[in-house]
Amino acid sequence: MTAATSEPMVGSVLSAGSPTAVLVSGPDGTRDVLLSDLPALLAEIKQPDGPATWLHAEVEEGLLELLVGFGLHEVAVKSLREGMERPRVEEYSDHLYVSLLRVVERAQEARDGVPGEPAAGELVRQAPGVLEQLRVFLGSRWIISLGRLQPGEYANLRDVVLRQALQRGRGPSFVLYYLAEWVLDSTQPLLDVLDDRVDSLEDMVVLDTGEDTRQELFRLKRDLVELRRQIAPMRDVMQRLSSHGSAFIEPGAEIYFRDVHDDLLVVIEQIDTYRDILSSALDLYLSTVSNRLNEVMKRLTIVATIFMPLTFVTGFFGMNFTRLPYGTAVWLYLTLAVMTIAAVGMLAYFWRKAWL
Repeated sequence: MTAATSEPMVGSVLSAGSPTAVLVSGPDGTRDVLLSDLPALLAEIKQPDGPATWLHAEVEEGLLELLVGFGLHEVAVKSLREGMERPRVEEYSDHLYVSLLRVVERAQEARDGVPGEPAAGELVRQAPGVLEQLRVFLGSRWIISLGRLQPGEYANLRDVVLRQALQRGRGPSFVLYYLAEWVLDSTQPLLDVLDDRVDSLEDMVVLDTGEDTRQELFRLKRDLVELRRQIAPMRDVMQRLSSHGSAFIEPGAEIYFRDVHDDLLVVIEQIDTYRDILSSALDLYLSTVSNRLNEVMKRLTIVATIFMPLTFVTGFFGMNFTRLPYGTAVWLYLTLAVMTIAAVGMLAYFWRKAWL
């Protein structure tokens, strides 16, 4: 270890062309660690009497091989190679595996020029974010998180972890709590955008019943279903972490995971509320379309009704029989007057009944 300082240990694991891994531990100084030196470091942090240690890294094959040698279960490491998975928690003999989902701002994706994981349908492609996975391995005195963090994100998260957990002598399960809370907080900008989209769509339903509005309704509703499908499993993860069922979760940390569980329920209920609002908006859209169709049919019916007596008169007197009274101008004008009076009278009647 390097010379002790007042700062907690914050180091970075670097290799040529590889992602950066970040190490955080107790107040024993600061150092940068190359990937070639990581096996010795992993052996050091595995000591049961060592300081609480947090290691963060991006997923890469070389690092995964080292983690297998470190003792992480091969099934969990295999899931890292396979990409996105359902959020879940698995307990092995000497460590806990937790898989979480977070929202990454799309503006940040474009700025960094790095593609994210598959998005949750059109909703995430239109909203300012994509879904990415954060994998966490939790031991008795260490925690390893794997996923892509930007320098600003890591700096903010590190400050919270150092101040609230490591500098206060709390164990790795408290680091996992702050990671879970940060993951949940990352969904809030997406929910704010969804709230605006739902509100604007409600206005569109009333003002515009065109094909674009209908397509947007179905698209947004489908995307909300997909988003809920991906986020909802984290509810079971938080419930498992807060239910006194894991030897790797400190008893004092369980109440914090219950708080995250409650906040996650609020997020899921908010998504369900958006779906209910869209269902109501869809009903309103269909009712509006039906009412407008009824108005059109009513006007066409009025026009047809007005022309019915006119058609009868012209048809009757237009028949090619003898002795019909079209031999004089008097009968012609009288017939035209009757037709005009009938049309005007029917229009006046419809107007009085408010059918026009």
